[in-house]
Amino acid sequence: MTFTAILYLAFSQVSVGPGDLVKSIAPGDGFTLERNLLPEHTTLFVFFQPAVASDQSTSDSVIQRTNSMKSFGLRLVPLRSLDVPVADMYGIRETPTFMVLDRFGNLLLRTNKMEEVGKAVSRGIKMARIKWVDEQSPEAAKTYQMMGGGRGGVPEIIKTMSLRPDLMEAIYEAGIARLGAVGYRRYEVSAYAGPGQECRHNLNYWQFGDYLGIGAGAHGKLTLPDGILRLAKYRQPQTYMTRASADDAVADQRFLSADERAFEFLLNALRLCDGFTWTQFRERTGLPLTAIRPRLEQVAQRGLVALDGAGARATERGFDLLDSVLEEFLPVATAGSGLSREGSVPA
Repeated sequence: MTFTAILYLAFSQVSVGPGDLVKSIAPGDGFTLERNLLPEHTTLFVFFQPAVASDQSTSDSVIQRTNSMKSFGLRLVPLRSLDVPVADMYGIRETPTFMVLDRFGNLLLRTNKMEEVGKAVSRGIKMARIKWVDEQSPEAAKTYQMMGGGRGGVPEIIKTMSLRPDLMEAIYEAGIARLGAVGYRRYEVSAYAGPGQECRHNLNYWQFGDYLGIGAGAHGKLTLPDGILRLAKYRQPQTYMTRASADDAVADQRFLSADERAFEFLLNALRLCDGFTWTQFRERTGLPLTAIRPRLEQVAQRGLVALDGAGARATERGFDLLDSVLEEFLPVATAGSGLSREGSVPA
């Protein structure tokens, strides 16, 4: 298994010249938001129509504010009309439209209200400059350069990471501490968020909720009166389209056994820092607590999970050894084969 490394960079701001902060961009055929980000900074894009007086006034106001702060980038995208290709590409139906992207190109906000922009920009500025990468991936060198790490190849710290688990642990802990310092709470094994910003889409998977699989290769999970049904659509697009037109797009479907339901619930729910409640287990699996409680108590004696009257969660040590915890609940047919199957979280 490839050893996962953490690319950790200094947290000081990358210096930029005055001319880099504010730029007006001609939205030609090759225009994309990603190509116009200000390196290592939050970037605010403003789509506006210069011929509209209120749009131009808004643009001038944002320019003045950006120059005074000097901590985020501004990209002005003037539109002749709402019929130009770029407006269609990004669904611009009215102007001005504001989009805030973080230093990695993730969209933090899209709005038509200027008063909502400040909070999103502030959140982006506070983001820690940390990125987790695979040390053996050619993308590591590219990422390092993109984030302002220099013009050379991957630094030695990345190349030797797999030989220095102590260094890996120190960097990991420093990254978590930095995220906490800027208001990001760990709510899942590998996920952090500000207050109220947890990903509801992923929480549904981790809490063993249902979801529809739409498209080639998609997987779905449905809770029915007869049990929990898993479905998989045909992977090859052409086959999928042919089958779908005949209302026959499902390549495989089956009901989970009781052992599989218990295991897959824990596979997901124990990833959450808050764990799960006993009520959630009963409602989501249709199983009694006796299906997992005795084995959970054994694992709790090893200090890997914490139990109380309301539910269970992995301890800090349990998070580090989560695979070992889950192996205790592997269905008999798969015991000893490792945690290689996909589980219930789609890729």
